[in-house]
Amino acid sequence: MFEEIAKQAILNRLFQAIIREKIIQNEKIFYPNKNCIAIKLSQNKELFAEINPYASFERFDLTSTITLIDKNETKEISHPCDLLQLFQEEWIAENNESEDIFIRFKNEIENSVSNMILAQMSFEMNKNKFSHKNWKRITSSLDWVLIEREKDPNFSPMAFYEQCVIKGHPLHPGAKTRMGLNLEELIAYSPEWRKIVPLKLLAVHKDYCKVTLQEFTHFRDLILADYPNFSNKILLEAEKNKIDFQNYELIPVHPWQFKHTIKVLYQKYLNEKIIVPLNSIEIPARSLVSFRSFAPENTGKIKRHHIKTAINILTTSDVRTISPRSTQSGPLISQILKTIQLSLPDYLCGKFKIQGEVSGIYFEESSELVDSIVRDSLGRNLSCLMRENPEKFLSGNEICMPAAALLEISPISEKSILTELIEQFAKTENHSSFYIAALEFFKKYISISIPSLLTLMSKYGISLEAHLQNSTPVFKKGVPHCLLVRDFADIRISQERLEKQNYFLNLTIKNSLIFCKNDSYLHKNIFYSFFQSHIGEIIIALRKEFNIDEKILWNYVKELCQNTFAELKKDPIIAEQVGKDEKFLFQENIQLKALTRMRLKGELTEYYFVNIANPIP
Repeated sequence: MFEEIAKQAILNRLFQAIIREKIIQNEKIFYPNKNCIAIKLSQNKELFAEINPYASFERFDLTSTITLIDKNETKEISHPCDLLQLFQEEWIAENNESEDIFIRFKNEIENSVSNMILAQMSFEMNKNKFSHKNWKRITSSLDWVLIEREKDPNFSPMAFYEQCVIKGHPLHPGAKTRMGLNLEELIAYSPEWRKIVPLKLLAVHKDYCKVTLQEFTHFRDLILADYPNFSNKILLEAEKNKIDFQNYELIPVHPWQFKHTIKVLYQKYLNEKIIVPLNSIEIPARSLVSFRSFAPENTGKIKRHHIKTAINILTTSDVRTISPRSTQSGPLISQILKTIQLSLPDYLCGKFKIQGEVSGIYFEESSELVDSIVRDSLGRNLSCLMRENPEKFLSGNEICMPAAALLEISPISEKSILTELIEQFAKTENHSSFYIAALEFFKKYISISIPSLLTLMSKYGISLEAHLQNSTPVFKKGVPHCLLVRDFADIRISQERLEKQNYFLNLTIKNSLIFCKNDSYLHKNIFYSFFQSHIGEIIIALRKEFNIDEKILWNYVKELCQNTFAELKKDPIIAEQVGKDEKFLFQENIQLKALTRMRLKGELTEYYFVNIANPIP
């Protein structure tokens, strides 16, 4: 059962990508009817697939396996790698690509399928942990997390919902790719298995640390503020290793990274006690959606910072180390955003907040005798960001969760978490119809996100990457109250727009990826990450679960965008740039990231885009 579900989930993503990203030529694709796709592979070979089409972004769901007709023989294609195999020779020939890159991608897809099987297993096995669901007053995960928090004030509803996310990226066939982990490590470290991960703590000589701070004098001070009980243990470790702790910083490290990367890549620095593992100290934490970020276990009133660690493995479409650039730019951008948000109307009324990165650190080998590529690798693989704990912003019965959790199945009710919220919203707002409640819920949801995101882009030139994983909505009794946005590694900034508002971002590390001279990069970033990968996914979920016409929901989006742009254009200083943004948002076709094409090209950092019909009418 788990294998079939997993294969179908990845096959669905891959088949859509092949068509949407023009991996197969358009002239070879036919639509015998609206619920069927045919692909002419050769004179005697054809693929047929039955689908359920959606109005948004050329999306569809496979409603059965794919059928290959080869002359008079018929064969079912149920594994994504079998589908890839059919396109291998043609893709390599037409794109002048090496066979090695194609095989590497196929291995990533195989890995994604295997890990999706494990994720499905974890869901079934973990359901037994939530046996309280039989209590009369518990009908949803929303009830359950509040009761758990009543019993244990240190319980984190957010961590619970982060670990509900098992499907991964909704469009990428490498949604569950985690290359380099064995079975034991996957179960120990994957968030869906709900294990406590013991983060290692390394003392690193301050001469080899580059730190960016918003508060405190040293990175270690922030760690000790969260973990005051570490002080005596650290002094004992320092005495044991014959080092002066005042000359060292502290860096939390993923246990996988310590075992497989730190011990190998940094052997010289370990031998010279430039890096000293503090073996008696661990930080117990729960892994979040991104796999390498963590919510430490809380104690008392301390809402400990979330920790983003570096891990040298490929997940989805990128290697999850942290660049020196990000450790510096994250806190500095957070500082500017925290100041800007004070003038956002939705921040002032509690509807929008930035989840800031308060500090970053990386290992800096400054010697010119060390090759620059090696220096960069040393910086990326021993680095860390500390991020605000979003639950410190909550009050009363508010709960927060990653937006990605909305699309997942609740282990309590076995409905989608989005449906649980809408049912609770209907009760709170006295709606007798779930259909009407879903419409009103959606209008509330976009009201906490669209105005601030468009204002940040159009007025300040900051295009946040507010996709499902980076967005944290806050709910109270099912009602959307606030949106928090995190992770600024891949945002895009127009320096001209920012400085027009008298904000200046000075980065000592070259940061060409963040600063963009062309406004189209701002537009692409917000449209792909937010309008497609966030709002678009929620719209499709509402269509599936409440049979709502997608066009109705996109009309709500358009109306709110128009109202936001109209308000912004009242300022003559920015009216022209706002007009450009509005024109882009409502154009007939828009460009979206082609993630599968990118991996077939062997790329990790260079983005490819495809034109696609814009669902906003």
